[in-house]
Amino acid sequence: MGFTEGRGLTARTTDISWPSAVARPNRLCTSRLPRVQDVLWLLVLGLALRAPAVPRDVLRAAQSFAPDFAPCTDVVAAVVKEAEASGAIDRDDGLLVLTDHGRCCLVRLMTAALPTLRGGLGRTEARVRLGLLDLLAEDVRAEALDRLCDAARADMAEAVGRLEAPWAGHFGRFWEAGDLTDAAAALDRLRQMRTQGEA
Repeated sequence: MGFTEGRGLTARTTDISWPSAVARPNRLCTSRLPRVQDVLWLLVLGLALRAPAVPRDVLRAAQSFAPDFAPCTDVVAAVVKEAEASGAIDRDDGLLVLTDHGRCCLVRLMTAALPTLRGGLGRTEARVRLGLLDLLAEDVRAEALDRLCDAARADMAEAVGRLEAPWAGHFGRFWEAGDLTDAAAALDRLRQMRTQGEA
């Protein structure tokens, strides 16, 4: 699975090239569609922080998160190369190691706005973020959970809109009611995680 995007890899690297986590405006925290590159950046940075990793570890992790998220080796290698070129990761005897700049990048990606938790890459990115949540400092973890809560609220609002749409028939409303219940349950779970983190 490859990807084609107008902004390109180099443009996206510029978005997360800054000297510190608070030194510049959070340009990533704007509404956007989930992107394959962002999910892979999260995996590369998160795995390098958790323990020194090799690119194949990133590929295995990516393929395990969702059946519809299976990037090919070349795509993963391109993101690893990009992260290394930006100074976010380094190599130690062939192993990927996170740099201080990489920690800033990880914080930015983990606390960026996510427009939806429903289906496709939105759900996959949420799973990846939750899988890396324990690596963050408590205050950053709380902010990351807040962004996921925001996405759950947005999903609820969209479901309500579809539920009340004049074109939604009886069966369509029945289905949308299920989506609304799922979004509310996701928000409740995320709030519980947020509360547990504060305890």
